[in-house]
Amino acid sequence: MDAEPRRKLMRQLVQRTGKSTLVAQANVLGVSKSALGRYLHGKPVSATNLHLMVAAADARDLWRPGERDEFLAAFLGAPVDQSGPADDDQHVGGAVSPPDVPDPDGPGELAEHSRDQTVAAVNRRDKTSDVTRRGKRTRLRARWTVLAGVATIVAASALGGIFAIRHATRSTPQAAPTAGCRPNRYEVEQAADVLDEDGDLVGRSIPGDTFFREIPEEHAPRRYRYYGTIPSRNISGYVMQAKLKPSCA
Repeated sequence: MDAEPRRKLMRQLVQRTGKSTLVAQANVLGVSKSALGRYLHGKPVSATNLHLMVAAADARDLWRPGERDEFLAAFLGAPVDQSGPADDDQHVGGAVSPPDVPDPDGPGELAEHSRDQTVAAVNRRDKTSDVTRRGKRTRLRARWTVLAGVATIVAASALGGIFAIRHATRSTPQAAPTAGCRPNRYEVEQAADVLDEDGDLVGRSIPGDTFFREIPEEHAPRRYRYYGTIPSRNISGYVMQAKLKPSCA
């Protein structure tokens, strides 16, 4: 199959995301903006990104009858892009986010939306999408581990003098901070929605989830919310500050 039919299939999939900007469309499909831009121009699709897009389309029920098989056949038969996913430019400015509100989380939000999303995802996921999600979760954990380590080193250097003075003035040794105390780590205390840059619901957090806040901030700040990642649920987005408890509190 030549590039033009593949471009047509890719454009159809992108249009069904319902998003008007390339950034928002890429976020829905789980790939970077630059990668999606290349694919829309007929460039080869990496195996990793192909699986990510198919899994995202499965979860959001974007396919028309027979289209999923046609899409896979077109791109699996094409030359594979060896460059891999361009994750570094996943979040590029350009998407316009609607004004935020103090607390859109309501007691009835979870029922219909969460149930529909869960049923659709469970019915459509297969062995390939499971492997893809595990790979993406591993990359996210590795990235946040590096960021958390850098933030911890910077914070420790700034506070080192204060700790030394306090230690000298006390007669008894002080206990070291707990292992789970990180400046960017929070615990979800109340169930809360996770929103993307457009303000759309992308997931749900529950009490006990671990939330890693984005430090330094690469996403536009929003009132009453922090942007970050919940590794156990493989989702990133904005969560209400009032529903998070810092691990160092």
